[in-house]
Amino acid sequence: MNPSRSYSQPLIWALLLASVVRAQADHTPPQLISIKITPSRADVSTQAVTFTVELAIKDDISGMSPNGRDTSYAALVIVSPSGGQQRIVFNKQLKLVSGTPLEGIWSAKFTMPQASEPGVWQVQKARLEDGANNTIHFDLHATNALDHATFEVASQPADVSAPQLVDVSFYPPSIDPGGSLHQVMVRVHATDDLSGVSFAPDGPTGPSSLFGVVVSSPSGDERSAAGPYAKWVLISGTPQDGVWQAPLDFQRLGKPGAWAVKQVCLKDEVRNIRCYESELKAMGVPDLIVVGSGPKR
Repeated sequence: MNPSRSYSQPLIWALLLASVVRAQADHTPPQLISIKITPSRADVSTQAVTFTVELAIKDDISGMSPNGRDTSYAALVIVSPSGGQQRIVFNKQLKLVSGTPLEGIWSAKFTMPQASEPGVWQVQKARLEDGANNTIHFDLHATNALDHATFEVASQPADVSAPQLVDVSFYPPSIDPGGSLHQVMVRVHATDDLSGVSFAPDGPTGPSSLFGVVVSSPSGDERSAAGPYAKWVLISGTPQDGVWQAPLDFQRLGKPGAWAVKQVCLKDEVRNIRCYESELKAMGVPDLIVVGSGPKR
């Protein structure tokens, strides 16, 4: 190491931790000491409110690391009084704001949209990971740290109803993956009473619940989905009553025959969710898409 070269404090800390971990094996996951959420009360009747969550965390050797496996997961799951709505804080959102990875305060922000469910919200689940990939999961009854991880929401009016599916269609109604066209557009007409339909993913880093449309090949061994990262676009109407469109990709698929619509999941801006499966046919929703014409003889 060049003695004349200067290093930042985080880099020095990372180098020291690396040397410690090499010298001593780490088999113990981090400890969640406490959770603090501010503000403790907010009114979202007319606008969204941003909350800050702070986690006090200890780890014995390698230190808390929200990027331990370089993957994204839900570090915190926060639920509404009824359990019908969730807010998710992902590991990559956590930032060390004081102390060290061995004993420090990690902070992140999440948004409570306008018209969210009123009442006392609570952290239901937590997941922590250290630099040696030791992972621990907490639920509401597993640690005292979650007992007081609550805040109150006021909202008038409030949106507690999930979106309703009107119909599904495909354009074009058939596709030949062996030709020049590898995508078909799926269109979903849906309504929502207040906050409006949304196909946005749960967070910028994911993972996300699968909102959208799933179709399956005749044999059931291939699927294509227009999910939350499928660039859904509102092509007519409003989020309260409109038609949304997204591409279904068949470039690497394409068994000929009728591809059945297996699932349609809808959510709104405050994350009320409803999934349609067995009832699709009874609702009169088209349940198949013709793919190609089979191999030429």
